[in-house]
Amino acid sequence: TGIKLVFLLFDRKKKGFLDNSSYDYMVQNRNLLAPVNSQKPSLALHYTLLFSQISASIGAISVFPLDKIKTRLQSQLHPGKGPIWIFKHIITTEGLRGLYKGLGPQLVGITPEKVLKITANDYIRKKLKRPDQKELSLSQEALAGILTGVVQVSITNPYELVKIRLQVQTVEAQKKNALQIVKELGLIGMYKGLSATMFRDIPFN
Repeated sequence: TGIKLVFLLFDRKKKGFLDNSSYDYMVQNRNLLAPVNSQKPSLALHYTLLFSQISASIGAISVFPLDKIKTRLQSQLHPGKGPIWIFKHIITTEGLRGLYKGLGPQLVGITPEKVLKITANDYIRKKLKRPDQKELSLSQEALAGILTGVVQVSITNPYELVKIRLQVQTVEAQKKNALQIVKELGLIGMYKGLSATMFRDIPFN
């Protein structure tokens, strides 16, 4: 490093402030004074996707019971009942596994969502960036976020709809699995509520 070179120069015998011998030594070892690249190495894409999936899966599993209780409250399946009552009712009638009913479609959808979101954002940013630009402008960043959000919602809406249908199923109702719900909804039905989901998610991109 540069500090090592300084100490080596002081250790050498000098006839003046900086003699020719020391100057020649410094020139020969000038690479020691080169600035250290402080930029952190970026992760490869497959590692980024893997870590994104793991963190998203942990987050989904952690908050899923609360999400299910929220969905039951919003659907008015139990009018006048609070979240604690609904939590106890699910445990009593469906068991602990009932709190996680509908988690499967969400975990399955996380991988393609992350892959497409990262890929789409990178592609859109490259297309928006002009050759003479070093960084995107604020309006370009916003547009990239909006377009990425459209791609993301087109992936998340179907599996979120299936997840919600599974969450609102009660013991009293005729239960259906995820595949039966997909067949019942059809391709067009899988995108019900798409506009509302876009208004909810796009601003956060």
